[in-house]
Amino acid sequence: MVVAAPDVVLRMRQFFWLPVSHNIIANKGGSMTAYVIATMVIHDPQTYLQYTELTPPLVARHGGKFLTRGDKVDTYEGDTFTERMVLLEFPDRDKVYAWLKDPEYVAASEFRKAASVCRILIQEGASNTGDPDPKVG
Repeated sequence: MVVAAPDVVLRMRQFFWLPVSHNIIANKGGSMTAYVIATMVIHDPQTYLQYTELTPPLVARHGGKFLTRGDKVDTYEGDTFTERMVLLEFPDRDKVYAWLKDPEYVAASEFRKAASVCRILIQEGASNTGDPDPKVG
């Protein structure tokens, strides 16, 4: 745990990446994995810990699992990544939204909201992993 002087705000960004799969009519009805990505700046670690204590069983309830949880991240190129990162996986997009809208998770997320500034992204995986369309432009 990092201890900061009272006048110093402890800042951490958290990055969540949660796979989510769903039925894609345009993709021949196949199911795909997708990911949720969240970044956070944590200004109250003690309150944030209350959120982290409640999260694992709620993720599991909706078929999700942690891929990483605050493990070291190396920056290969660009600005140094100094944030906290967490990656999770869910069976499909519907399961992710069910987790995010679960009343118990909504209540738990109040600790996260009180303790941090957060951005959460959701992205699906692609079925073509060999030479996927880069979707540029």
